[in-house]
Amino acid sequence: MKNTKCVICGSNKLGFYRLHVQDGVICHSCLKGTPIGEYGASLAEHKRSLAAFWGSRNTSKDFQALTNAGKPVDLSAYK
Repeated sequence: MKNTKCVICGSNKLGFYRLHVQDGVICHSCLKGTPIGEYGASLAEHKRSLAAFWGSRNTSKDFQALTNAGKPVDLSAYK
């Protein structure tokens, strides 16, 4: 994974927490401050699992659509 780049910003500095989506990886900087990023960075295992599950089912375009909408993301629907 050393040559992997973020599908949102193109950075190759992915950081400690990154989200794998269907079409690549989203870096820590792009996730920071987003509801999905907060779930993924949570210390609660079930919240991290929900973020990972969401990423496995969605693409970077889905992530951008959710974050651009400016509304809270309810990941509990993915349980």
